[in-house]
Amino acid sequence: MSEKLLNEVLGELRAFKSEFREFKSEMLDFKTEMLDFKFEMQDFKLDTEIRLERTESKIDRLERKLDATFEQVVRNTEHDSKWNEIAVSVEEQQTDIKILKKLAAGG
Repeated sequence: MSEKLLNEVLGELRAFKSEFREFKSEMLDFKTEMLDFKFEMQDFKLDTEIRLERTESKIDRLERKLDATFEQVVRNTEHDSKWNEIAVSVEEQQTDIKILKKLAAGG
């Protein structure tokens, strides 16, 4: 091989080596970007899971409060019913007392 041809081949090899290094550097940059993206997604997933747990906890508390409210409504309804029965009974007893007073006064 002539020296000129050898120099051309060496030049091409150097250019190829340089391009390969540049390509390798670009691939490392790409890999770094992908790792950064992966970490961002893991952070996002963790944040989402934390928010989901908080939301579930809030829903659980609301359900307990709602259950307690329904139970209180049932108790209040029962008390209202009992008070209405007592009121009717008192009215009946007052009527009976009036009748007895009239009978006692007239009798």
